[in-house]
Amino acid sequence: MPKLVDHEAQRAVLLDRAFEIMAGRGVDAVGMREIALELGVSTGMLYHYFPSKEDLFEQIVQRQCKRDLAAGGQMNSAPLAVRLAALEQYVLQERKHFTNQALVTFDVLRKQSKGSTSPILKRLAAGYREGIARFLEVSLETSELISSAVDGLVLHHLADPKGVDLEAGLRLLKELLLAGQTLRIIGPHGRARTKNSAHRSRHPGAEKGVA
Repeated sequence: MPKLVDHEAQRAVLLDRAFEIMAGRGVDAVGMREIALELGVSTGMLYHYFPSKEDLFEQIVQRQCKRDLAAGGQMNSAPLAVRLAALEQYVLQERKHFTNQALVTFDVLRKQSKGSTSPILKRLAAGYREGIARFLEVSLETSELISSAVDGLVLHHLADPKGVDLEAGLRLLKELLLAGQTLRIIGPHGRARTKNSAHRSRHPGAEKGVA
């Protein structure tokens, strides 16, 4: 009998390995022929799963985002402190993955013309922003801040591993977010509040000029 192939499992393996190849060599530095050679498959097989290199890259991005967001899918009812601790540990455990993601992102960005933005990267950023907002029950603005802070820590650690302590930075970010919740800078359901809105909530008559 012919051997049955799990095409989805095969696709996942190809995507994960192609992701590492692009991170190591650069997205534009390798074509489908070179990727197939490094994967140990025929070019025809690679094109069977991915009609073009752009399609391959987009599926890589989608898979990485879904993988990360699925990691916290069972913790939505946990206290914020527990969810933040889980996020901290996940980034530390998967630091190679996040480093590769940063390398691929910057490789794409540096080749773009001034003022242009990759639609694929825009969808990736939106996916993380919305996913983190759901996971932590925070506003999209707060989620954007968290995502940017994590990306920044990963990049600075990549540039200066000895000078930038990734673990300490993530721990500080967690403590700042928890302090923000305690001080109600992050309001109900994690919605970000400005200093003025917090002041008005403490002094209801302030908007009307009542002392």
